[in-house]
Amino acid sequence: MAHPREHSAGAGPRGPEHQTRHLDCRVTHSGFCDGGGRPAGAALPRCAAGELRPPGRRQPALQRAGPGRSGCRSLLARPGRSDQCAGVRSGGPLQRIDFCGARHWQPQTREAGAPQIAGRPERHARHQGRARSEKSDESRKSAINRVAACANNTGSWVIFGIKITPLHQLRIQESAVAHLILLGIVYVSFISLGLPDGILGVAWPAIRADMGQPLAAVGAITIAMTISSATASYFAGVIAKRVGTGAVVAASCLMTALALLGFSIAPSFGWLVALGVPLGLGAGAVDASLNHFVAAHYSSRHMNWLHGFWGVGATTGPLIMGLALASSGGWALGVRSIGLMQLTLAVVLFATLALWAKEHSKPPAGEDAHGTATFKPVRPLATWLAPTLFLFYVAAEMGTGLWAASILVTDRGLTQAQAGVWVSVYFGSITAGRFAVGLIANRLGNRRLVRLGIAVASAGALVFALPAVFGGAASVGLVLMGLGCAPVFPSLMHETARRFPDDVARTVIGRQMTFSYVGGSIIPAAFGLLATWAGLGAVMPVVVLILLALLVLASTLDRMT
Repeated sequence: MAHPREHSAGAGPRGPEHQTRHLDCRVTHSGFCDGGGRPAGAALPRCAAGELRPPGRRQPALQRAGPGRSGCRSLLARPGRSDQCAGVRSGGPLQRIDFCGARHWQPQTREAGAPQIAGRPERHARHQGRARSEKSDESRKSAINRVAACANNTGSWVIFGIKITPLHQLRIQESAVAHLILLGIVYVSFISLGLPDGILGVAWPAIRADMGQPLAAVGAITIAMTISSATASYFAGVIAKRVGTGAVVAASCLMTALALLGFSIAPSFGWLVALGVPLGLGAGAVDASLNHFVAAHYSSRHMNWLHGFWGVGATTGPLIMGLALASSGGWALGVRSIGLMQLTLAVVLFATLALWAKEHSKPPAGEDAHGTATFKPVRPLATWLAPTLFLFYVAAEMGTGLWAASILVTDRGLTQAQAGVWVSVYFGSITAGRFAVGLIANRLGNRRLVRLGIAVASAGALVFALPAVFGGAASVGLVLMGLGCAPVFPSLMHETARRFPDDVARTVIGRQMTFSYVGGSIIPAAFGLLATWAGLGAVMPVVVLILLALLVLASTLDRMT
């Protein structure tokens, strides 16, 4: 005999058994459900022994759960409560079963036979009318479900051959496009940042001749730019926190552009010194702000590549100035051309300010063993030790670049053209090395790259410092040193956002850029005093000692953070 849980058309002693389900639950019994849809103590609907009741509006929501048992699926049941109810037998009580006021639907997997009617046949007639309407409703719902399943699988709907992308997918695509646009702007900004760095040395002979200044007068412009850049870098983190990185970068780029355009029309040398202040302020602020933004939002690969693009800008600037000097426009045309490039970039930056605030990407969490979201307690000594690393590194890199040509010409007998080629190869090795390191930066991690780079740079500096041992091959040490220096600056900068929390990292990066300007200006000048007192041969051994000290300090900082 069929059990009363088989309340469906076609269920009989030998007929197929069908599950009965409800789409909504409105009527519950206080003794079995959590709601109070039925008065307490109300009688439960039962079937007499051997009878089957056709589906109606007041039947329990049952699901086939094996012989002698049924599954209770209540939409109002508490989460975590078991959905297995006690078995139901003919005429027996129902336990923990919700009574639902919704209509039934019948599965389409089996063919239904003639219904068995108990009692009032007019109820079955009403049910048959409802069943036909519900069947059409279910057909529509089934079609909708198939379309939704297609959308979930493919991310879009295809209706009548037309592909329709959901709104959230469009938003994701727009976010990805905005991310790529902003990344491209950052790359162009790094190229622009390097454009003015090398033009003063190339243009100074022509500027000095036009304005009747001595050779050493360029020091006044350099000092004004260095002090301004160091000051702007120190406070860039605080300003960027208040107004946003995008606004700082755009305003700094505009300030640099206006200063360069002012250079091109300056009537006297005093104006050049005065314009060195906004030029230095803009360069320092944009340098610190961009480095922090990249460290916080992009991977170590992008940090190395971005600094490689800075090298592209630093190489392109002197080429532009050289072409201008060869033309009738002179040095003013070269400075004006670079100023107009900066002005164009400033317009683009102001037009895309909204993209900077919407950038929420983060570097891959697994790119470095130390790149986790947790930080060690911040020690004040560490916040100053990190900038000291930049002072030592920039002193070694810039000191070698400044004095290598003099060492090759004075002590080793090379011509000025040959010495110039070797210095160009040295800086070219740094730029090329950064592009190459970017391919493996995420795999090796910042800290390992820093230690490996310092070790290679120390070996290269040692080879260049010992011509008596290596002979003519000593100059190859410049190439080896350049390749070793390539990952040090970008990796140290990128690791700052992983050593310290964001607020602290902003301040530390500002200090790092300040110490970089100090190390690139004061210590290379001190090498000149050393060369005067002990000879040019003493410069490179001191550079080796600086690099070894840098390796010790970097290891100490790694243990502290």
